[in-house]
Amino acid sequence: EGELLDISRAASGGIVLKQPQEPDLKWVWWWLNEPAVQSLLPVTFPALEAFSEQYNIWSRAEEQQPLAIHLATGELIGFLLMNNQDRLVVLDLIILRPDYRNQGYGTDAVTAAMQHTFEYLDAEIFAIEVDLNHGPALRCFEKCGLKSLLKETDTEPVELSDQGTYLLGLHQEDWFRQI
Repeated sequence: EGELLDISRAASGGIVLKQPQEPDLKWVWWWLNEPAVQSLLPVTFPALEAFSEQYNIWSRAEEQQPLAIHLATGELIGFLLMNNQDRLVVLDLIILRPDYRNQGYGTDAVTAAMQHTFEYLDAEIFAIEVDLNHGPALRCFEKCGLKSLLKETDTEPVELSDQGTYLLGLHQEDWFRQI
């Protein structure tokens, strides 16, 4: 099963990150409003207009990078939002089309986001806050090589809230060592 999925993903030509177009936003909004997804989000967008307004804010903000996730064939399969602050890039949001989940495309998209972070933005750290109860996301991020970001004196993961979220990430030098 894994080998066939790898062949299918390879045949798609890989992942391309680019600026979303207006029609992309409708699909992203639709995916964000799935009940299973809404329970994982800190904020919801019940109306397409509200999401479009938020997207316009993100796209105007210098530190925000909203990007559509496409296959090399041009097919839209997802969306991500990165926040770039002082050489730290945080992946604030990633959503994939339902029929592309649990097949490795999320791992490919996060890897493309890390490549963008380290090779284009020249950031020192790529990070994401993750809910420990979100198993598929944890597996995806682990496959990408993300580890708990620890302070030098800490032995436990950095807990960000009382809701069971932790900060995972990768340093630039580790990225270049693993590629």
